[in-house]
Amino acid sequence: DGTLFNNSGLYYSFDIARVLDGRITVGTLLGFQGLHYKYDENHTTEFEIIYPQGFEITYQHPFGQINSYLNYGMFLSTTEDSYKNIWLRYGKKIFYEINYITWGKNLSTTEMWGLSVGFPIAQFL
Repeated sequence: DGTLFNNSGLYYSFDIARVLDGRITVGTLLGFQGLHYKYDENHTTEFEIIYPQGFEITYQHPFGQINSYLNYGMFLSTTEDSYKNIWLRYGKKIFYEINYITWGKNLSTTEMWGLSVGFPIAQFL
């Protein structure tokens, strides 16, 4: 009770490989995340910036579904903090995602599973 955990980030994605006539793409994710967390109501809310780096593998037109994609990706910690964010996403314009996040520092740890439905707001570049 009273525990808080939230993270958000900004990443640059860069495709490093395309195989099978471009149907499979491998890309890197380079950037940072901001973490807000509070162990319980007896502790203050903390904020820190972490630098987990990641990758994504995208399969275009899976299972014969034209213009859809299946995407697997993860972020891994580059510091002494324990952090993993792993996802599996499927969709067209609307996507569905299963997500797993674990994070830990000193006595504070968290582990969560999520199920999301989303849509892109904008695409740059």
